[in-house]
Amino acid sequence: MNKNGEINVIGVILIAFIGLIVGIILFQATADGVEQATRSNTGTIAARNVTIPAGVIGTVTEVTGQELVDTLTAIQQGTAIVVPEANYTLYECKKTSDGNKGICYANVLTSNNTGVNVSYTYYPTGYIDNAGGRGMASLIPIFAALAIAIIALGPVLKSGVLEGIGK
Repeated sequence: MNKNGEINVIGVILIAFIGLIVGIILFQATADGVEQATRSNTGTIAARNVTIPAGVIGTVTEVTGQELVDTLTAIQQGTAIVVPEANYTLYECKKTSDGNKGICYANVLTSNNTGVNVSYTYYPTGYIDNAGGRGMASLIPIFAALAIAIIALGPVLKSGVLEGIGK
């Protein structure tokens, strides 16, 4: 019995096993991040109902979200009166708070004495709005899986352990 050979086989299998476990854990985190940044089906669009405080004409308020999908309604706070779309604008902007892309609300034609409840849908912060960027990002998990397989199986193939199997 070749004790060195047995230790070599067990060591190689152990290294491959640990490599696979670590790789799978890292792969899961990577795949989740890519999925959140690239999903675009309607089930993942977030809906938001936000209260904009009273303000004068031209007041800009930064609201939650990165990519505006649709404006649903704007209603005066404390009433059921719908604010006409000509009186406000909800748009994608460069936020002054952090310099990132976001969504802003601005009073356009009339002062807002009571505040406004605005309902809108948006893609969350981190969403890749460029189709080419989403396509490239979706390749990350594929190449990560290939790298995990190569790293985990590399020691096994180098050691020659598999050469004796099947004989």
